[in-house]
Amino acid sequence: MNFSLFFEKDDAVKYHILVSFSEQQDMLISEADLMEQFELSTYKLRQAIELINVDLLEIGHEPATLIDNPEKGILKGVNVSNEILQIILLKYLQKSTIFSAFEYEFIYSNYMSKNTYIKNNFISKTTFYNASTQLQGVLKQSNFFESSEKKEDEEYLIRLHLFQFYYTAYNGLESPFPELDSLVNTIIDQIENSFNLNVTPTKQVKLESLIKIWLLRLKNQSFLQTMENSQFNIDDIHVQKLFPIAAIVKEELKITISQLELNYLLVFLVTQEYVDRSEFVMDNFTTDLSVSLTSLFMQELKASKMFSQVELVDFNKINDIINDIHIQFSTFFIEPTTFTSIEQLDFFHQTYPMFHEVITNFINLVREKKLIDFNNAESANLYFSYMFALINNIPSAALTDKVFICVDFSQGTLYSEYVINTLASFGNAHLIIETSPSSQTNIYLSDFRSRQLTKPTQIIWRNPPSPHDWSALGETIRCIHTTKKRKTNIIH
Repeated sequence: MNFSLFFEKDDAVKYHILVSFSEQQDMLISEADLMEQFELSTYKLRQAIELINVDLLEIGHEPATLIDNPEKGILKGVNVSNEILQIILLKYLQKSTIFSAFEYEFIYSNYMSKNTYIKNNFISKTTFYNASTQLQGVLKQSNFFESSEKKEDEEYLIRLHLFQFYYTAYNGLESPFPELDSLVNTIIDQIENSFNLNVTPTKQVKLESLIKIWLLRLKNQSFLQTMENSQFNIDDIHVQKLFPIAAIVKEELKITISQLELNYLLVFLVTQEYVDRSEFVMDNFTTDLSVSLTSLFMQELKASKMFSQVELVDFNKINDIINDIHIQFSTFFIEPTTFTSIEQLDFFHQTYPMFHEVITNFINLVREKKLIDFNNAESANLYFSYMFALINNIPSAALTDKVFICVDFSQGTLYSEYVINTLASFGNAHLIIETSPSSQTNIYLSDFRSRQLTKPTQIIWRNPPSPHDWSALGETIRCIHTTKKRKTNIIH
């Protein structure tokens, strides 16, 4: 969601100026570049910088954040972190009249008159009606009523996007709708008791957001009609564990919770890994989309030429993990704010080239078949999910194109173990570490050259390795792997 679409015009400009500094490694930008980028006069730019510094001063963050002017025509961002950007984003969002119109339409419209809402929020009628008109354009531009895959129930889709909106915008910095905090905490306590679980801090924030949107939509007389996940085979025994929550909501809000609505909450708890999945038959928690995507992914994986010992791979386990990723994507997918950078893929491309090939082939195939219409952030986020699933569940011994490196230092076991442990942290799926040379050894790493070894590449470290030494070793590993992969492709 592009939250800046909701901002007042001047706040949107200030926000994007601040983002511009965070995107520069040295946080230095010329005034001329900013004036050209944002079509501002010198006066307007300097006025915007002055107002940004006032806003940064108001948030009182330590260490202090500001836009400095170290020399004529040059501006420098000081401590412009991601956290600062998130704080400013929320600050500008909360002061926006378009955001006020957004909240009225989706949270209060069915039980509060516009006049009452306008009066309670100290907004003039003209300003509010203008903001409501602008809101429709923002919703359309944001594809608010659309999804990457077909949703059966419009209410389900609206809740999903509201959940994504508030969870991402507030980001744990503040509590949206604080008047519900006490009730929501009571509900979460009951969930922990009913399912014998302990909700971690990050999961607490996510669950609070989901429950608040759920309660507010119910209070606004906005109910599920068909339940997006009606195909899920939900065991009544587990739904009954949520009956005390229905009783709490009825007592506090005078709302009767239907079985359909309890199913909705339970599906969230299961697919988002709150409830121990071992209690459930996960085949009951699949969607048509997740099944088709998982089948296609596994076909690509098995058809790849990455395995030398296929019997070492637990394909059933990988299938379940990939299916879980797709279930989350097709039910309560949260718009990603982390692991979304396309640029970060290069590291994994170099370190896990065969995994990268399978994943990118799959994503391109999904696009060709038009199974999902996902944006770059979504595809990058899915890429990382697939990559971590393969890294964690495919052993190096099962792969072709392995690079064998023998670590043999004269200083003895302690030094060799240090180097071995550091190599293990490289996380290279194709790296096999040996403690004595073999016929398969590709790299011999030591503090003394060996006249007996003629085949392996010998790398000699007479001093503790520097960052340059580690980098050079990594490049040697990559080159050997690339050569092996090229030869394997020729053979096939």
